[in-house]
Formats: sequence, C-alpha cells, structure tokens
Amino acid sequence: MVTPKAPLRGFSHRHEGVARRGGQLAGILLVVTGVLHLAVGLTAIRQPAFFAPKRDQLIDPGAVGWGWTHTALAVLLVIVGAGVLAKRVWAYGAGVLLVVLSILANFLFLAYYPVWSLLIIALDLLLVWSLLRELDVRTTVRGDDAGNRVG
Repeated sequence: MVTPKAPLRGFSHRHEGVARRGGQLAGILLVVTGVLHLAVGLTAIRQPAFFAPKRDQLIDPGAVGWGWTHTALAVLLVIVGAGVLAKRVWAYGAGVLLVVLSILANFLFLAYYPVWSLLIIALDLLLVWSLLRELDVRTTVRGDDAGNRVG
C-alpha cells in the first residue's frame, strides 16, 4: 500500500503562484506552437515549391503531405493548449504526447526548412519541460486528486 506524501510545511504557499504561472506558460506555448505549425502547414499546402528538400529522406511524403501533417498538429496543439489553460487533467498528458510528435515531425522536416524546424524543436523541448514540471508542482502542492481539474 502506498502512503501519499504530505506536502512540505509552507511549500504550497511558496509555490502555488509558480504552479499557476507554469500552467499558463505551457498553455500559451502550446497555442503559439500550434499557430506556428499552422503557418508552415498552410504554406506547404498552398506553395509546395517553397519547400525544396536538399536530399532524399527515409520518410518523404512531399511538401503537401508535410503541410497536412503540420496543419493537423496545429489544430490538435491549439485544442490541447486551450485544455491546459482551462486546467484540464487530460490536456497535460495529451500535450506531452503531441509535443513529442511535433519534435519527431520537425526532425523529419529538417531537410525542407532547417532553421524553422530547429526553432520549433527548441520550443517543443521547453514545452515538454514546462508541462512535466507543471504536473509535478501541482501534484506536490495539491496531492493526487481524482478530479477532472488540476489545481
């Protein structure tokens, strides 16, 4: 049987503001990442000649295929970002999963637009840290709830 840990004395008073701001940061960054994916996705769909790969790739659906991939990721990232901003528990896990998929997609997209892909990968790494830290801080401050909301 696992005994829940009691929060440290005074811990919740010191870190509750950090937890609230961390959730807002993660939600806003998810929405921003979604908008950036939408921009590159729509560009690839409307102007596929803009993205010319430098060499053959293991996985190469073409510029239009990458455009639809980025557009689908964009929609999902914005929805999950709204869920994180609304403090929904499901959104944190879904956010981590989507951000890992975003890292993978941008790694494979490096041959098309390297600077953009590296920028998004860096933002995604910050997002993974922010989402996981947010979950850790909230479960430490509040304890493990079975409710639908975090915090």
